[in-house]
Amino acid sequence: MKCAPRFELHTISDTAVSRQQVAILFDECHDYFSLVEGCLPSGAQTEDFFTGIPEGFTVEDVLLHAVVVDDNWVGVTSLLKRWNRPDKCMLGLMLLSPPARRSGLGRAVLASLEQMVREDPTMRVLRVGVVVTNVAAMGFWRKMGFTETGEIKSRPEFVAPIIIFEKSLE
Repeated sequence: MKCAPRFELHTISDTAVSRQQVAILFDECHDYFSLVEGCLPSGAQTEDFFTGIPEGFTVEDVLLHAVVVDDNWVGVTSLLKRWNRPDKCMLGLMLLSPPARRSGLGRAVLASLEQMVREDPTMRVLRVGVVVTNVAAMGFWRKMGFTETGEIKSRPEFVAPIIIFEKSLE
C-alpha cells in the first residue's frame, strides 16, 4: 500500500474564490466528466456542486470540502447528511485530480470522511453512487468495504445507470 501524501480537508462555502478553485479542479478532471457525463466540465457542474441541493434538504445538510496538499486544491468532496434515512450520509462526490490519483490519497480522504461522519452519533451508514462507466471507481469502493445495495438509479446528466453502494460505519 502506498503512503498517501499529507493532506487537509478544508470546509468550503460558496464564494467566488472557492468557485474558481472548483472550476479549475473540474477542468483538470475532464476525464471524469467525459466518462460519467459524456461532456467536458463547464460552469454548470461548478454551479451544481455548490447549489445542487436535493428537495427537502438545506445548505446546512451539505458538507463541502477541499482536499488540500501543500496549499493546492487536489480534490473536493460533498456529503449530504440524512439521505433517504436519518442514519445515512450520501457521499455525492469525491473527486481527485489525475496527478493525485493512485497515490493512496483517495483511501486516506475516505478514512477522514468516514471519521467525520462517525462523529455524528446519528450517522451509521455511508452511501455512494457510481456511474457504471466508471469501472475503476467501482473497484475502489469495493476495496474500501462498500457493498452494492441492489439499487440502480438514473439521472439525466449521467451517460449510464448509477450503482448504489453502502458501508456500515458501526
